[in-house]
Amino acid sequence: APSATHQPFSAIRSVMGFDMCWRPCQCHFGQGAYDKAKTAISDRECAKTQRFQLGKQTAIHEQVLNTESTDELMDLYEDWAAVYDRDVNDTWGYSGPDRTLFWLRRYLEPEGALVLDAGCGTGLVGVALSQGGYKHINGIDYSKAMLAEAAKKNVYQQLQQMNMNVALPIDAGAYDGVTCVGTFTSAHVVPEALRELVRITRSGGIVCCTVREEYWQETHFPEVLNQIVKSGGAALKQLCDEPYVHSEESTCKMVVLEVTQAA
Repeated sequence: APSATHQPFSAIRSVMGFDMCWRPCQCHFGQGAYDKAKTAISDRECAKTQRFQLGKQTAIHEQVLNTESTDELMDLYEDWAAVYDRDVNDTWGYSGPDRTLFWLRRYLEPEGALVLDAGCGTGLVGVALSQGGYKHINGIDYSKAMLAEAAKKNVYQQLQQMNMNVALPIDAGAYDGVTCVGTFTSAHVVPEALRELVRITRSGGIVCCTVREEYWQETHFPEVLNQIVKSGGAALKQLCDEPYVHSEESTCKMVVLEVTQAA
């Protein structure tokens, strides 16, 4: 896949022609039925079929995306934690963890790598990382309820409660790689949290994160990313659209940085 490393930052907010790393939905029928129906079924109808099969957003997800305070968000996660995995995997079709693993493996060998799963939630990313060969994984999250679920996965060496909206109590250059999936979204963390993820990653290490499309458009995340790269703190290795939550047909930006300057 082509790299976005040399892409002009003046165009970063309205990038076109990303690496499109998935294929449009194709409804599956018996061959005879398909032959009869294929001329009548548009791509739009196909997407509706997929959305029906996967189910729509639950009410709690709408609340999470629209909450206005951290305390309210934590209360919602307290209620949601026990069924979170079922909702996002079985009902919605959440591809963030798998796509993040794909890009991390492209730039960071699993052998011996120490990886931080920032905003680890219930541990879905940790499971994907473990299955992908990463065996030294720590996780941080602000929700105690989510951390309790993550602990049940038995893939983390350490799990700690941390607020990603302030300076992290982690040494500079402590990690070979950092993932942050599903966290750069409304009401969760501020764009400046990206600076901390870069700071705690060693020179030559990789930061791999998803950014929900609405968050990319409505916050100053692109400017923060621009500043980090222009300052020489990290090189932009990939910036591409990825499928995110299939039931809502949403996409995210996948941002992959290679840290080039130790803090």
